[in-house]
Amino acid sequence: GSTRIASEDVQRYLAEHYQDYDLSSKSVAEYFRVSVSYLNRIFKQKTGESISSYIKKLRLEQARSLLLSSADPVEVVAKTAGFENTKYFYSLFKTEYGVSPNSYRAASRQPPQSEPQPEEMPGP
Repeated sequence: GSTRIASEDVQRYLAEHYQDYDLSSKSVAEYFRVSVSYLNRIFKQKTGESISSYIKKLRLEQARSLLLSSADPVEVVAKTAGFENTKYFYSLFKTEYGVSPNSYRAASRQPPQSEPQPEEMPGP
């Protein structure tokens, strides 16, 4: 018989397992006992993206939040977020956010540069 799965269940599963280096559409399909093509089809219908790009996004978001909230070295952040390969993480991060993980972290620690306030201007 055919197994029906909901993309919400898949999303929940991915959110719980994104740190697993072996997470892939294949491992997810095996877990839900469906074919990879079926899994990808229903997932894409619901979310508009493939499982692999969804996993990538989840991991990048997690890494981004860890860069801001922890003092861990970038390598540790990458591995904690589920990226086994740090070089790959660096290039993905830069592609996604336009800066390196280190620059991203450094920029977030700087106080924003503020314009002089109008009330500081001498009056007429």
